[in-house]
Amino acid sequence: MDNLNVDKKDIPKISTKGIDIKYKPFWYWFLGFIEGEGSFIIHVTNKGLSFRISITKHDAGLLTNLHLKLWEGGIESKIYRRRLDIRKKESIDKITRILIQLDWLSVRKQQSLVSFTKAFDLYYCTHPLTIKTLEKIIDLKLSMNVVTSNKKRLSKERLMEKIKEIARYKND
Repeated sequence: MDNLNVDKKDIPKISTKGIDIKYKPFWYWFLGFIEGEGSFIIHVTNKGLSFRISITKHDAGLLTNLHLKLWEGGIESKIYRRRLDIRKKESIDKITRILIQLDWLSVRKQQSLVSFTKAFDLYYCTHPLTIKTLEKIIDLKLSMNVVTSNKKRLSKERLMEKIKEIARYKND
């Protein structure tokens, strides 16, 4: 797979209109959780893409505290883990812009964030969605978390089959 050399300069100017980052200590605290326990996830189905920021932690109190401070997302509890998932388009947009603006993540996590944000922007800002645009999104997805992911990953060919279904579904 080609290295995409993702750079945050590739993202359009970040508008902070309506985004309150006055309370920077909270956002740096939040960044710590993203750095250690956070994931930027793009899920591909036959009907579309879903985007999610996820923080997995065993301590329900910490996740509840994060949830209450953000007023975003929902907590999923299972026997072996608890996870705060942020799925709403407006919430993801706001949080990713703040994280990029603060520019405090490790290089690997920052590259995943930038790839995630570029894919998110392409998916929600490109009309109609073309196969070429969706292929760019897949390339960005495949560039994310390459070293840290131990889950079985779908091949680009299999993802492209799903992409063709998405293009038909979204543009009908």
